[in-house]
Amino acid sequence: MQSSLPSTVRVIAVCGMQSEERIARGSFITTICGSGHSTLLEARLTSALATGTVAGLVSFGISGGLHAALEPGTLVLGRRVVGPDGQWDADAGWLNALGRICRNAISAVVVGSDFPIGSAGAKRELHALSGASIVDTESHIVAQIACRYALPFAVIRTVADSASRDLPPVALVPLKRDGRPDMAGVLVSLASIPTQLPALARVALDARRAYGSLSRIRRDLSIGFACPYLF
Repeated sequence: MQSSLPSTVRVIAVCGMQSEERIARGSFITTICGSGHSTLLEARLTSALATGTVAGLVSFGISGGLHAALEPGTLVLGRRVVGPDGQWDADAGWLNALGRICRNAISAVVVGSDFPIGSAGAKRELHALSGASIVDTESHIVAQIACRYALPFAVIRTVADSASRDLPPVALVPLKRDGRPDMAGVLVSLASIPTQLPALARVALDARRAYGSLSRIRRDLSIGFACPYLF
């Protein structure tokens, strides 16, 4: 779901889940939640762009690791986004501004996918094909629409699951349209395969590290995600 749209110049922060959206909120920020649905995200983002003046778009949240060296909690600034329909470079000025603040971050290629990548084998294949270090379900939509509207964009992501981690089926249950977990679907999955509970617990621990890193960098970035075009 998206927040109310102010008439002032703002940055639009695009997230996949409601939990990410809560972290992203702040002054001069409008948040958009795609809920893991690319068509829904595109519609919501296009609608937001029709109201007020936008300084830039930022893809913000957790991601899947594709590079073997990236541990959960690693902060990644995307320098380029690769998607099914092309590739786009993040705004250099914004990336430099972020790099001065996010000193522990790595700069890397991000690949966008219309669906979650759950298996370690699929992650290895995607890394080999794209050269990307992380994957998420929003950045390619953000980059494509930013190019369409001639807007700068940035990508700020933390690694939630490492490249070697197979996600259990319960972790891949689709979100609700408002970005919240579908708890009924989660319970059905656990009831169907009770043995996946230990794997889910490991996923939860890794996600906690990712969200902790995301919250810390959000506080450091303060107003407008350090967008140099906001004022």
